[in-house]
Amino acid sequence: MKYNYKKEKILIFGLGITGISCLNFFLKKKIFPKVIDTKIFSLQKYIPNFIKCHFGSIKKSWILKSTLIIMSPGISYKKYPIFNEAKKKGTIIISDIELFCREAKSPILAITGSNGKSTVATLLHKIISSYGYKAKLGGNIGIPAMNILSKKNDFYILEISSFQLENTYNLNSFASTVLNITQDHIDRHKKMEEYKEKKMRIYQNSQFCIVNLDFPCLFPKNRKKKECITFGKYKGDYCLKKKENDLWITKKRKFLLNCSETKIFGICNYINFLSVIAFSDLIGIPHNFSLPIIKNFLGLEHRMQILNSNNGIKYINDSKSTNIGSLIAAVESIKSTGFLHILVGGISKNADFSCLSEFLKNRNCYLYCFGVDGKKISNFFPNNSYYFHNISKAMKRIHKIIKKGDIVLLSPACSSLDQFKNFQERGKKFVYLVEKYKHKKFKFIKNEK
Repeated sequence: MKYNYKKEKILIFGLGITGISCLNFFLKKKIFPKVIDTKIFSLQKYIPNFIKCHFGSIKKSWILKSTLIIMSPGISYKKYPIFNEAKKKGTIIISDIELFCREAKSPILAITGSNGKSTVATLLHKIISSYGYKAKLGGNIGIPAMNILSKKNDFYILEISSFQLENTYNLNSFASTVLNITQDHIDRHKKMEEYKEKKMRIYQNSQFCIVNLDFPCLFPKNRKKKECITFGKYKGDYCLKKKENDLWITKKRKFLLNCSETKIFGICNYINFLSVIAFSDLIGIPHNFSLPIIKNFLGLEHRMQILNSNNGIKYINDSKSTNIGSLIAAVESIKSTGFLHILVGGISKNADFSCLSEFLKNRNCYLYCFGVDGKKISNFFPNNSYYFHNISKAMKRIHKIIKKGDIVLLSPACSSLDQFKNFQERGKKFVYLVEKYKHKKFKFIKNEK
C-alpha cells in the first residue's frame, strides 16, 4: 500500500534522534510536519528554520488539528488525555517503526524481548552481512529505523522495544521473535499482562514466528504449526543438550556446537545463540558458515564483560542489566568459590525486588544498592545489603572488604537515567573504578554484614 503523506497534517511528537530521523524522511519528500517536544533539546539545531516547532510544553491545538502523529517511543500517549481526544476525532498515532514498515520493501527480521535483543540482532547482522547479503541493522539498538531505509537492501534487522510496538500495527516481518519476558517497564505499562501484549504484537502478520518454549505465555495464538519455529533451554527445535560432560547447542537432536568453545559464557547467551541459528537457517545460511561466527563472537560491551582481574578477584561489567530478569541470568551464569558482590540500583521502574529474596537466599553474596531507588531495594535485603548514594561510594566499600576468590558484579537491574546519561556511561564509570582500585593494594579483611 502506498501512502500519500502530502494530504496529511503531520505532527512529530518527541524529538530526539528518532524524531529527527522521521523529520528528515518527510523533508526529503518536501513534506513539512510540525514538531512538539515537552523538553528543550540541543537537537533543535538540526531542524530547519521553516519547520514549525513548539518546545517546553504541550500545544493542544496542534495535536487536535493533526491527522497523523508520529509518537516518540519514549513517550506514552496515554499520559496525555489530549491524544485520546485526537484519536476519537480520527487522528492516527503511529511509531517510527510503523512509518518504517510502510516504506520498507525488503524482508524484515524483527527481534524483541526483555533481555538479549541487541546481542541477537548484532550477531545476526554479522552473520547475514558476512555471508554476502546487504543487511541493515537499526531500531532500538541506537540507530533509528528511518535512518537505514534503503532501496538497495536484502534484509532489515530491527531491534524493537515494547514502547515502539505500542504504536506499530503493520510490521509484516519475514520472521520475528520475542526472546523472553521478565518484569520490566511496569512504571509505563502498569501490568505485566499489558507489557506482554505489547511484546506479542511483533508476531502479527509475521511469516515465521521464532518462539521460546521456556515462556509458554509467549506462544502466538492462532498460528499454524509450520509457521512456528521453537527454541528453548532444554526443549524446542533448537535447544541445549548434554553430551558427556559438555553442554551443546542442538537442532532436532543434531549436535551443532559445544558451548565450551564459545567466547562468551552463560546459559542466557547460549539460548540467544539458538534463536540466531533459527533465523539464519530460515534465510538459508549453512551451519558451516554461521557456527564459526557464533563461536568467535565476543559479545557486546557492558553485557557480562569480564574485566582484567588482580589478586584473584574477578570484575564483571553487566551495566546493560536494566531489569530483574537480567540480574538473575547474570548470577546464574557465575560460578564462584568466594563471595559475590553485586552492585544494584538506579531507577527501578516500579519493579518488585522482593522476588530476589528467595533466589539469593542460599548464595554467598552481598548487595550494594545505589541510586534513586537504592534504599528501597536495600530494604528488601536487610541482612546482606548496604545502601550508598552512588556507585563510587559502593565500590569504595567493596574495596575495603573484598578478598581473593571474590567476584564483583555490576548488574544494576535498573535504569541508569537517575545518575547517568545511559547504561554505557554507567558501565564506563564501573570500568574506571575497577582500574582505580585494582592498582592499589587490597586490604583483605573478614567479610562482614
